[in-house]
Amino acid sequence: MRKSLLFVVILCVITFSLLIAQQEQAKEKPDPMKNFSIVEETKPAPDKVKEGFESITAKDAVTYLKFISDDLLEGRDTGCAGYDIAALYAATMFELWGIKPAGDLERPRMDFRAMMMRGAQASPSAKRGYFQNIPMLETLGIEGKAVVEWQKGQLKRSKTFHPDMDYTYYASDTQSLTAPVVFVGYGIQEPSLKFDEYKNIDVKGKFVLMLSETPGKDDPESPFNKGELKEKYYPQRRRMRRMTSPKIDLARELGAIGILLVENSPQDNPDVARSVLDRRYINDERPIFPGDRRRISLVDVKGMRMPWESILTIRISRGMADDILGLVEQDIESLKGKIEKTLQSHSMQLQSVSFTVQNTVETKLINSMNVLGYLEGSDPELKKEAIVIGGHLDHLGRRGDYIFNGADDDGSGSVGVMEIAEAFAKNPVKPKRSSCLPSGPVKKKDFWVPGIMWPIPPFLKHMPI
Repeated sequence: MRKSLLFVVILCVITFSLLIAQQEQAKEKPDPMKNFSIVEETKPAPDKVKEGFESITAKDAVTYLKFISDDLLEGRDTGCAGYDIAALYAATMFELWGIKPAGDLERPRMDFRAMMMRGAQASPSAKRGYFQNIPMLETLGIEGKAVVEWQKGQLKRSKTFHPDMDYTYYASDTQSLTAPVVFVGYGIQEPSLKFDEYKNIDVKGKFVLMLSETPGKDDPESPFNKGELKEKYYPQRRRMRRMTSPKIDLARELGAIGILLVENSPQDNPDVARSVLDRRYINDERPIFPGDRRRISLVDVKGMRMPWESILTIRISRGMADDILGLVEQDIESLKGKIEKTLQSHSMQLQSVSFTVQNTVETKLINSMNVLGYLEGSDPELKKEAIVIGGHLDHLGRRGDYIFNGADDDGSGSVGVMEIAEAFAKNPVKPKRSSCLPSGPVKKKDFWVPGIMWPIPPFLKHMPI
């Protein structure tokens, strides 16, 4: 009897625990319906936009999508033949709908036969096409090393570090940089907390060694885990957080040449080599694709950088951080403890210490293109303003025998852009704002861009049409 009663009690406890766990999970689950605008009542489109509105159909969208996500295009990898076919398809549709080209000036074709017959020099005027060609570099291989050195008079100490063992840094070009090192704690400047780790510290032209995240990461009472500061340093939009952060932006603004970033918590990243090997782990429950993904970057143009290229950032192991700080008789854990305890700056110039990073990168030049079209606005004044509508047409391409068709990323988005372009073109009444100025320097454009969208090169900002 007692055994039966004990069994019933245990069963009740387990059931109750499961119900509590399910309730907690339900509380934590975000409501996906918050991302949608629910239409309670539909209204007919106004007559002036009805023709264009009705040109947007599911049948057309599926037809466009079937083509650009077909195996024939092999995943539309950047700079590959499949992408070129997709770009030509979008440009052809633009031309069919009467959308004007706004790409590069096309090289005029010389009619030598006509020249011979007329006995005159041909000087055909160049016209714009739909393609804006973008030169890019594909990285084929990288070799690199890093060296820290302490020198005082004739005395010298140095240590060499190796990529994927001591640090990770993926350079896009061959380089060799040497600069002094400054320890800046967490690299934070918050006037509201009277916490400034750059106070009285000159970091211009130097490497800054900093901890990731913020002080008191695991303390719910930490000011960095509340309100605006929490959103600032731990934003919910994780994708953008990977690209850049307030700390990286601040170091760049203050003139640092690069960041040596060490993990705040040892358990989050015990060593660089382990994290690199973990990323290379093959999960047998998922498809195995041969080879690595391609690495492509823009050809270096002054003033143009991708968001994640805002400043050279090297992620270093805690052991490497201790080797650097050890040259001035410090270590990362002790300094971290002082900052956590006092919430005061313990930044310092590492006297007589310099850091060098060297990379030799093998690359090849490739070309890809945006597809650019425009429509002139209908309002005499507002047509001087513009709206940009765009989406990226490229996807992951082909790995071995597997094709990443990219119907969703971003085939569907590109199709949406094409449908909007078609609707605008077919409307008898055009939008009030136009794609570009009718003459003179163009400062803003209204492009449909199913292509590589970031960044828009400077010449597009002042391109006469």
